[in-house]
Amino acid sequence: MARLAVFYTHPIQYLAPLWRRLAAESDLDIQVHYFSDASVRGGIDVDFGVPVAWDVPLLEGYDHEFLQRDAEAPGFADARLDDPEALLERERPDAVLVGGYTHPFERQIIPVARRRGIRTLLRGELTDARRPGSSVWRRMAKSLFLRRFYRDIDAFCVLGRNGFTHLDRLCVEKDRQFSSPYSIDTGLFEGMMRGTSRAAARAELGIPEDHMVLLFSGKMIPRKEPLLLASALHRVEDPDRLHLLMLGDGPQREHVEGEIRSALGSRLSMPGFVNQTEMATYFAAADVLTLPSNYETWGLVGRQRRHDVRLARHREFRCRMSLGPRPSRSNRVGLPFWRRCGAGRVHRPGNGGARPNAPPWREGPRAHRGVLDGGQCSRRPRRGPRRSQCRCPSPAGVA
Repeated sequence: MARLAVFYTHPIQYLAPLWRRLAAESDLDIQVHYFSDASVRGGIDVDFGVPVAWDVPLLEGYDHEFLQRDAEAPGFADARLDDPEALLERERPDAVLVGGYTHPFERQIIPVARRRGIRTLLRGELTDARRPGSSVWRRMAKSLFLRRFYRDIDAFCVLGRNGFTHLDRLCVEKDRQFSSPYSIDTGLFEGMMRGTSRAAARAELGIPEDHMVLLFSGKMIPRKEPLLLASALHRVEDPDRLHLLMLGDGPQREHVEGEIRSALGSRLSMPGFVNQTEMATYFAAADVLTLPSNYETWGLVGRQRRHDVRLARHREFRCRMSLGPRPSRSNRVGLPFWRRCGAGRVHRPGNGGARPNAPPWREGPRAHRGVLDGGQCSRRPRRGPRRSQCRCPSPAGVA
């Protein structure tokens, strides 16, 4: 039986189902190591600014160990191994898996495992997307570091196209690259959605059936750009039948509420932080999922939806059809879109979309208006789910 040692910062709600599925494999013994238990015991989230404890099981169904319990988010700069040599000697794994290269324990365990002849795997959000304000010198230094670090990785579990592009640029051999897309607990979300109809969800939330409902779900922080959405809403010509659901919290909440309330009035609903098992009502009621972040290596919330989807981007707004409320999101988000999924087609510049290099505060309103009015996409969203067209991987498929 092969032994796999996994090292991650803390229990994460969308990874726990994958660890459980791997633990169910008869020929694999998996042990997951953590450095913080804040997501389990609860506590003030730095970005949300409110106590957060997930209401789905994060530690059930697989072997795990807390090497630390108090590493501090969001950077986890103090997540370190006291003696990686002794740890690997004790556990004697056949392979180790890490989620990236930014945390101290990842840079500790990989070279030690390599020296001991243990196979090394990396499954993280690899991308060449630039953070706003990053300098040329910083990017050059990062590339030099990664070329050296990647030499010690035997296999890359790549989440998507951006990851493959990133590895190709750094001359990583193709035979070390394997597709391992992000997954969500499809069973959990499909079960919740089956018990929640669109009409019932809107009746519960007090939203008229003929209104267009936008949904924002995330932290209200500058990187997530909730104020860009506010700017777009102020430029919508006829907002009388437009309703916005904003799930989440954060330091910008008061400012965002003031800006959007002046445009929508009572048609803005802000319930605050909403836990996993409570999300079905809000997502079932929504037509459009917005993700306007100015930088997002992935944007996994876009994978949780189950109806026809339209997508518009931040500077180069596009449309897509998939399964979920129609998402409107930034072109700095790593979440992929598909040319064909369900009924729609990709909405590209020159086809009613925004210019590729236009400032976001000018193109955002125009692009969002196209989404709200139907744009030039082929048809409006279906009212019911199309599960047969689902393209979102399940934990079982990824495992």
